[in-house]
Amino acid sequence: MRSTSSLRDLLAMDPYAGHAASPGARRVVTFLRDRAPAKVPLPLEADGARVLGLVDREAFTVYTPHSKGAVFMVLIAKAFGVNATTRTWETVTRCAGA
Repeated sequence: MRSTSSLRDLLAMDPYAGHAASPGARRVVTFLRDRAPAKVPLPLEADGARVLGLVDREAFTVYTPHSKGAVFMVLIAKAFGVNATTRTWETVTRCAGA
């Protein structure tokens, strides 16, 4: 769980600024239960998906929809395991009431 104020802080940080993304790319945030380093070096990329980095307990990913399906979820599992919840940036924005 994250508080509304922590979500607002996350939005204000704009972790995607400075990272070039292809037109039509989507942004997702993975909320980790515990603070831990990634299991593999970041950024991690495959098939139009890129895990950009980790700040505190949140990981930031951009992806372009791909015929192989949710490739970004495979990358997230590889980098952080499955003990996490992923939401779109738009959903985070709505939850923060921004």
